[in-house]
Amino acid sequence: MFSYDIRRFAPSLTRKGSWVRQRSHEAYAKNYSIVYPHDEPLASRKMKQSPLGPLLEQAGCVFQERHGWERPGWFSPSGPAVLQAYDWYGAYGHQLNADQTYFQRLKEDYTFGFPKNHSIASFLLHFLFFYQLFYNLLNTC
Repeated sequence: MFSYDIRRFAPSLTRKGSWVRQRSHEAYAKNYSIVYPHDEPLASRKMKQSPLGPLLEQAGCVFQERHGWERPGWFSPSGPAVLQAYDWYGAYGHQLNADQTYFQRLKEDYTFGFPKNHSIASFLLHFLFFYQLFYNLLNTC
């Protein structure tokens, strides 16, 4: 039951009622789902985002959420997959989002083996490392 204990999250997140409601609903809705290693929550996204977030998103970045922060997970060669507002999986009178691109990109990686996009991950990690290095060098000059 530890995974359901809301006290294990940071106060900056738990102070937001919308975060608590959405995450609690998704945890309940996905309780009996198969948990894949590369699954990402759809609830309460974009709570904290880097200034580079929109630029990366347009470049095809599929983000991962960690403790409220959106971080680059990998880049899809299929193009951008914009995160949509949480649609509560169509429950409580909410309509499902028309754009399910982000969810479809996640489903491409629903495997217990190497995901579809594994082959490009090494290249992307090197690219992001050198991009950050170059960015830091520009800011120190």
